[in-house]
Amino acid sequence: MFKDKILKLRCYKVYDYDIFPDSDKHKAQSLISRASKDGLIVKFGKGKFYKRSKSEAKLPIRKFNNNPSNKSALRYDSIVPNRYRIFKHLFWSNRNVAIPLDNYISRVLSEDLPSYIPYLSSFFGDRKVIEVYLNSRNNDNK
Repeated sequence: MFKDKILKLRCYKVYDYDIFPDSDKHKAQSLISRASKDGLIVKFGKGKFYKRSKSEAKLPIRKFNNNPSNKSALRYDSIVPNRYRIFKHLFWSNRNVAIPLDNYISRVLSEDLPSYIPYLSSFFGDRKVIEVYLNSRNNDNK
């Protein structure tokens, strides 16, 4: 039952362990761990994972470095846009009002500049940046 459900998940969509019933959550976690060792699923964050495409299942999984320098923004899930000067020009109309962190990261990622990614990863951690990227990617494909 769980193997079929794991195989039917959409690729590159962020899932939580809550998609499985509470009674069988331990069994589902062990199956997800096995699938991550096989390369079908990538686990990141607390109880979050996504399914890789079949063509990438044999490729090695990248290790996530999660040492964010701005832990308060992650804790409160909001940030004042003029906090970091490198991204200040993107938020010229809203400088001093706190906005949700996901909106902030997705706006910076929408610029499609690869030089911004190391800064985002150092400020907020790889896991948060990848989660926001995958969520915004899935929202764009709908």
